[in-house]
Amino acid sequence: MKQKRTSNRVAAWIYSVINPIIPALDREQEVLNRTNLTWRGGPRRFEVLRQVREYVDSSQWPNYEDFVADNPTFGKGHFKRHDDALVEMEGLALKYFESLLRHHFFKRVLAATLEKHETANPRQSLNYMKDELAEYVAECIVNDVRSLPSHYTTHEYWNQYSNEFSSLRQGPELESLRSSAVKLARVSLSLKGTLEKLRLELCRTYDVPAAPLPAQNGSTRVLSF
Repeated sequence: MKQKRTSNRVAAWIYSVINPIIPALDREQEVLNRTNLTWRGGPRRFEVLRQVREYVDSSQWPNYEDFVADNPTFGKGHFKRHDDALVEMEGLALKYFESLLRHHFFKRVLAATLEKHETANPRQSLNYMKDELAEYVAECIVNDVRSLPSHYTTHEYWNQYSNEFSSLRQGPELESLRSSAVKLARVSLSLKGTLEKLRLELCRTYDVPAAPLPAQNGSTRVLSF
């Protein structure tokens, strides 16, 4: 039997599930509308783009599970479409990333540019990390990063030699990745609009504010219904 909805229960959905997800989807749009997709070679995943559940604080996952159980069009529909699109995109990013690491031209240019860097910048040697450098360079190519700020260890090397890898910024694998980013952006934007619409409906139906009201001392006042 479905649990009866109450104002407190609906407020928990809004404050701990819907409200954190909506700005996270805004951040997704910012990432997906630029070339830097925040792919990270170490964990083999995107840094900013996550599955919907991960946008909710883990302490609030019980409220998330309650929300998707009572709103199956989200759990089995809107959220699933988003997460499926993200999984597809991560798979394509990984495929492109690993193809770069195997590419004979990539290996040749990496070795040649590293040798030039070591000769020209002996005090900024990267030999100690040459086994990791390939992944850092492949990561920059996947993210289409043309220059790095100075706090990156590899900034001098990459800022000088990134153009040497320009021929690798093309091909069917990259086109597939870009197409998947467009698809995820469309799904993400639709999900945001659907959540905003649901939040408004819940607020009107259950007379719940769209966000917790601040108390006079600056803390958040817990509402009691």
